[in-house]
Amino acid sequence: RAARRTRFFLHVFQLETYKPDRYRSWLRERADQLLVTPSHLVGGGLLVVAALAFTALPPFWVALALLIGWTFTFVSSRRYRGREKKPFALTNRMKRLASATGVTALVPVVAGGLAGGQTGGLHGFGWYLLGVLVADLGAPLWVLLGAYAMAPVERAIQNGFKQQARATLDARRDLTVIGITGSYGKTSTKFIIAELLKQKYNVLATPSSYNTPMGICLVVNEKLK
Repeated sequence: RAARRTRFFLHVFQLETYKPDRYRSWLRERADQLLVTPSHLVGGGLLVVAALAFTALPPFWVALALLIGWTFTFVSSRRYRGREKKPFALTNRMKRLASATGVTALVPVVAGGLAGGQTGGLHGFGWYLLGVLVADLGAPLWVLLGAYAMAPVERAIQNGFKQQARATLDARRDLTVIGITGSYGKTSTKFIIAELLKQKYNVLATPSSYNTPMGICLVVNEKLK
């Protein structure tokens, strides 16, 4: 379930245009619903009960009961399996962010496994599950930490795209560039103007709502002939 939950928050980060401040605002508005869920509380309770039971009951049966209870607690994740209005796009940027987030999320799992190994026997199983619980609980944080870790890399990549787009435009002094600003209707206005100009000129308009600097750079670098 930790992987599905992490993917969910990665998708949210993408929908919030990879902006940490917008992502944090989104989280604050839904903190009571998403950050700590009933399954986390039940999972923590199971670990406490199991830790006490290991001192008085056969370890095998305690570990088996813990595993069954854990499975029933976390198997249902409808919130993270629902149909998405806007699909999750596995772009190169998302692949980089997902890799950094995955590495961060593995830290508590590895730590729990090491603590369990030091404990030895089935008694250590609870430590491993504690690591999994922390990984699941901290999914929103791992995404944010992954974004901060990748920020210098993304800035360098974006600067490279911008320099390439500037060089392409500088080499085409024959072009007339039209920019449209405003609060509403920019995309519709853009397409209307493009259709009118196509009657006489060769026109390249950014597709859909490509109105960010990186979206414009992408069009210039890949489609401008």
